[in-house]
Amino acid sequence: MEASIALTGQVCGRIDAVRPVAEIIAEVREEFFRTIGNLAAQYS
Repeated sequence: MEASIALTGQVCGRIDAVRPVAEIIAEVREEFFRTIGNLAAQYS
């Protein structure tokens, strides 16, 4: 923060929750495996 300007005004309205990192990673992981499964089914 000492070397830059905080540009939070443009995105602060889009933040609607503060979630634990573990929860976000688990959600991304689940979506990844679901997508890979769908692609495998589509192209096999």
